[in-house]
Amino acid sequence: AGLGGVKAKLEGGLELLGSEMTVEALERHEMFVTTWWKLPGPMPHDVYFFVHIVKSDIQLPTEHVPGDWMYPADRWQAGETLEDRTLVQLPPFTVTPGTYEVYVGAYRRSTGERLAVVEDPSNGENRLHVGTLVVKPLLPIIHQLIPPTHVDRMRKYPERIVDSHRLAAPPSR
Repeated sequence: AGLGGVKAKLEGGLELLGSEMTVEALERHEMFVTTWWKLPGPMPHDVYFFVHIVKSDIQLPTEHVPGDWMYPADRWQAGETLEDRTLVQLPPFTVTPGTYEVYVGAYRRSTGERLAVVEDPSNGENRLHVGTLVVKPLLPIIHQLIPPTHVDRMRKYPERIVDSHRLAAPPSR
């Protein structure tokens, strides 16, 4: 109860109850996608979950056995709720700063066919849009720890600050 995010039903009775994800990350770091599934009972052992991170010029696909590689689909019990938390490491030079769309779903690894989305949102490709990820540039550590000093904005009386780089007015006589 009270789960947010996308909700949907997939073929075979697999039901997405909710989702949440990291919405902002630094390049070369990682992000998490957490989904909650209502399990229909045992399914073929090669049913895997996937996460796609997509931008116009790139798609970063990841896949895994449900339950952090520990709970394959042929062991599922009917009516159970599975929390599936996925860590996605953002590879350098591939996932550059920008805005990415994040999708999840399930597929049969032996055939490569995705389980069809039978109820609720789908982009027509049998995958579910769970959110948008903003990847920010990774700056040198010095820029992250010490903010730059902007004397003119930070001082109460900036006109009282002597700037040695200014041309001094000639002394008046």
